[in-house]
Amino acid sequence: MIHFVKQSGQFKPMYLADLERWEKVKENTPYIMRAERDRNHRFHSLVFAVSKVVIENLPEDHIWSNKTPYALIKSIEIALGYVEQILTMEGEIILVPESISFEKWGQEKMEEFYNKFLLYISDKFGYNPEELLLNAE
Repeated sequence: MIHFVKQSGQFKPMYLADLERWEKVKENTPYIMRAERDRNHRFHSLVFAVSKVVIENLPEDHIWSNKTPYALIKSIEIALGYVEQILTMEGEIILVPESISFEKWGQEKMEEFYNKFLLYISDKFGYNPEELLLNAE
């Protein structure tokens, strides 16, 4: 993936790493490109920060105490339906959480997930969403 910014009607690589990748693109070779708005890293970071705050404030005997923020996020993704259905070799369907990586989700999908995630985790663990965000930032 190469990040570009449009300046004076032309697309220019955003960062040095993008320029280096762009320079490796072969001349006179057709490519398919898709324009997609870059994602706000803040939402991604807050999902992890909120999960960490919740886990760190749980009683020791809670099922989620001593678990990772990543594991909690994946569990919430399943609860909210952000999954892919996979058919096992035994014919069972299992739910696999989607990747929230920058390459997989655009800004719109991440914002949608973030809003649902914040309401879900607040409700499930008894937090006020605004207070939870203040503690996470």
